[in-house]
Amino acid sequence: MAAALQVQQASFEAKAADHRAAMLAGVAEERGRLIDQANAEAAAIRDRMHAAMEVDRARDLRGLQEQAALLAGAMALKLINRLPGDLIASAMCDALCDRVRSLTDSERSRLVGPDGFDIVTAVPLSAEEQERLRTALSRSLPGCKPGAMLTDPNLIAGAELRAPDLVVRNSWRADLDAMLAQLMAGEDNAASS
Repeated sequence: MAAALQVQQASFEAKAADHRAAMLAGVAEERGRLIDQANAEAAAIRDRMHAAMEVDRARDLRGLQEQAALLAGAMALKLINRLPGDLIASAMCDALCDRVRSLTDSERSRLVGPDGFDIVTAVPLSAEEQERLRTALSRSLPGCKPGAMLTDPNLIAGAELRAPDLVVRNSWRADLDAMLAQLMAGEDNAASS
């Protein structure tokens, strides 16, 4: 009987060892699954955090670029105020006429239309400067009907022709806006690469 008990005890011990090994394997498997799940959740959180940080960085960069453009405009205005007014008016007139001559036939026809256009300058022009600009525009754009002479200091320097369906921009503001747009487009392209 002692031998039968020993065999039975050995059988119980073997089953217990098998059961224990199975439990340890199950625990190890569950532990691995939980670790993999935790790692996946951590990676997802990290990815969301990086994406949010990138959005914040892009927004902050755009804000800085806009502030830089405003500062550049203010600095340009201070510099332009140092120049003689007649020199500015002459250069503005020549540049605007060059811009008008570079327009397409379709664009020129929209300026010559029945509604004409207004001339907007960054600073008020003297009567002589206004006449010089109107005469130069008439030579660059035969048949045009310049309307009111308006002032918009936001242009910083230069002038614009504003028709009902077309604006011909030739100002430092337009140049600064274009440069800012290029900077922002370049940053957007770099961010999407």
